[in-house]
Amino acid sequence: MTIDTLLFDLDDTLLEYEQRSEDVLAASFDSVGIDPFFDIPEYHDRYDEFLQAGLSVNEQRADCFAAIARDEGYDEETGRAVATAFADVRDHSRVRYLPGLRRRSKRSLGSTHWESSRTGHPKCNGRKWPHLVSGST
Repeated sequence: MTIDTLLFDLDDTLLEYEQRSEDVLAASFDSVGIDPFFDIPEYHDRYDEFLQAGLSVNEQRADCFAAIARDEGYDEETGRAVATAFADVRDHSRVRYLPGLRRRSKRSLGSTHWESSRTGHPKCNGRKWPHLVSGST
């Protein structure tokens, strides 16, 4: 059987961020000058509540952080400031193949056309893909 095209999601399938989300969030709180009032698991637990067509990932994250801030006794603008700092700190081009994948994928897929599902925002995934195919990771 010949495989002509392979469709997949990038994150945690082929790649991972060099920056741990926990470190990005900690740097975001530092940037705003406040003590952390939530962690990444809490953010991930709440994120789906804020998915809305037409909004960017950054806008959805800001809405989520604002709600968490409100629930934790902070004003929503503090949560939005943390979200802005998070977006500033996160570098979507700083990705790497999962261990062993680069060598294995070249051997097993040869000239097969690779295509990401692009379920993420183009400004996020668009920065990841060139680093994978260029071999700079």
